Amino acid sequence: MYQMVQEQIQAHLAEELSNWKAEQQVHEGIYVEWITNLELEVSKLCTELTEAQRTIQQPGPVRQNTPATDTQLNQVNKHDNNQTPKAREMSQQSRQEPTFADLAALLSTRPGGQEWQEVTKKKQKN
Repeated sequence: MYQMVQEQIQAHLAEELSNWKAEQQVHEGIYVEWITNLELEVSKLCTELTEAQRTIQQPGPVRQNTPATDTQLNQVNKHDNNQTPKAREMSQQSRQEPTFADLAALLSTRPGGQEWQEVTKKKQKN
């Protein structure tokens, strides 16, 4: 009798162990899939980062065929407005890599940068 109970317990434990191993394999498969997907995403992001860094480090295009007055106005605005302190200009000249400020300056649409737009009140219709 004792041996029969022991065999039943061992069979039950073997079944539970087998079920547990099967669950572990399923979880392991899910984790391996997640890891693979994350590795692919990291690889894509590294490639994008490398391309972006390469783009930033390349010298910018030189403006051609611009009117002389535009160039003169830019120089006059820089000297008259005195927007950039000389120490900052010197530190920017000594840098090799472009900064966020350099990129923002390239994107600005006006020589002095963008200004706030004033919104006027609508005129009431009579």
